[in-house]
Amino acid sequence: MKNTSLAILVGISIVVLMLGFVVLREGIFGFGTLANVSINLSSETSILINYDINFGPGRVNSTSTNAILDSSLSSAINGTWSWGAPQYIRAENDGTVNISVNITSTEDAATFVGGTSPGFMIKGIATEPNACTTGFETTYISIEKTSKSLCGLMQYGSSEDTFNNSVRIVVPSDATPGIRTAILTFTGKCLSNCV
Repeated sequence: MKNTSLAILVGISIVVLMLGFVVLREGIFGFGTLANVSINLSSETSILINYDINFGPGRVNSTSTNAILDSSLSSAINGTWSWGAPQYIRAENDGTVNISVNITSTEDAATFVGGTSPGFMIKGIATEPNACTTGFETTYISIEKTSKSLCGLMQYGSSEDTFNNSVRIVVPSDATPGIRTAILTFTGKCLSNCV
């Protein structure tokens, strides 16, 4: 009888342990299965450039040594150029990461404008708060054939990812007449979370 009682006790213990294992694994009210949810967020470095600047035809006033064409104005200083309204080149970070923005040109002041003491410059103009939080060039810098920084850290958020650029050209009175075109290249470089 002792062996029978012991066998029943061991059998009950095994059943209780098995039920405990099932309850712990599957829950009290039923059996469950596991499901995984995955997402892969990729990063994209992209800068969108809109608008061209066209100053049109004109000349330096006969009493002046040079004329200044500033796209944030509507006409030249000391010249006959008139383009009617301010013109800007808009830069927008339409990627998914913060970037730095550099500019290079196919021309510099000497090759684009010519003459004595020409100028070919660009500056950033804030249009959205915090679009460029570091190294924002808001005073005119020379446009060169080598890369120059316009913005050290450009945000990518929808209300903080755009700024305008104004171009200034100094045309000396001894510049050779003719049509001029320079191609500006804006380059965005990923700063963090680059995948």
